[in-house]
Amino acid sequence: MKSLFCLLILLVSSIAPAHALPRTVTVILKDKNDHCDKISLVSPFRVKDKTFNNGKYILQTTDNNEVEIFQILERKTLVKDRTIEILPVTNAIKLNERKYAGSIKVRANKYLEITNIVPVKDYVESVVGSELPPHFEDEAYKALAVLTLTRLELIGASSTRPATSIVDTTQYENYTGLQAVSPRIKSCVGSVMAKRLFYNAHQAPKVYYHSACAGGTSSAESVFGEGGRGLKYLKGVKCNFCQESPFWKEKEHNVPRQKFMTLFAGKFPTIEKQDPEGRPTLVAINSKKISGYKVWLSLGRTFGWGAVPGNKYNFADSSDPKFVVLRSRGAGHGVGLCQWGANEQAKQGKTYREILKFYFPDCQIR
Repeated sequence: MKSLFCLLILLVSSIAPAHALPRTVTVILKDKNDHCDKISLVSPFRVKDKTFNNGKYILQTTDNNEVEIFQILERKTLVKDRTIEILPVTNAIKLNERKYAGSIKVRANKYLEITNIVPVKDYVESVVGSELPPHFEDEAYKALAVLTLTRLELIGASSTRPATSIVDTTQYENYTGLQAVSPRIKSCVGSVMAKRLFYNAHQAPKVYYHSACAGGTSSAESVFGEGGRGLKYLKGVKCNFCQESPFWKEKEHNVPRQKFMTLFAGKFPTIEKQDPEGRPTLVAINSKKISGYKVWLSLGRTFGWGAVPGNKYNFADSSDPKFVVLRSRGAGHGVGLCQWGANEQAKQGKTYREILKFYFPDCQIR
């Protein structure tokens, strides 16, 4: 699920009053765990009071644990410092093949730590374009934009220090910069910038979505366990709207048995409990009981999300003793809004309000 530039952490730029949308979002594009010591930087851009209009450059770390901007053709260092802030000359900064709104801050910490400080509307537009295919309907775009805005406003409202971080999990959002943004997405996001999801007259504390539920969503408590308790508005709903998704039918993937067994300390796990939609809630490894959601995360991180894209999964011995077969339906954790289902409802004439009401039946949009 991670790509070269994925959303790792969101940071709110400043302490915000309750129910106030932050002005900017800081997206960590690279941190030291990515082991990135070099990346291309394309002009034009500005550093302090100097503008670089022509040429290709490299951002890289030095032996002295500094960041330098190195010009490729002339083979010389132009800027060197422990931290460098890069500003746009036009409307974007280009790193590798991706363009970003706002500014880029680069810090040396053995490897490059790269953050993008982006205006909130640009961020939401990129999330909608990064998460949803370009052929999706406007009302599906709007529904996802409202959820992203709800999440961002809550981050600001809950801030107790200058920056509140959200660690990367499947609960959060893909962000790939400006190339994901089209005029249609800009229009859709602009039309719902003032809309949020509420529950019992209070803003919903957490909102979730996923790619495809393959027949029905699950409650937050059944999937996330302790982490989902109290989120009563996140109920499971029957949904046959995502049949056009490539994940509607069961996927089957063989994985090396030895690697599978190593993941579970040499024991073959057993699915003991499932929720009404068939998502494992409890997996046993001998006498040890593990959350079905956590097992799914472990399988995806170990064998790749193509092997087990959906949390509606099972595993069994393969006909070849060297392998174990993984089977799954859907894509994602299965809680909250189903993106492919939202798009089909939009195609059938539903508005973003009706779509959100379907997946969050106890919530209101204001």
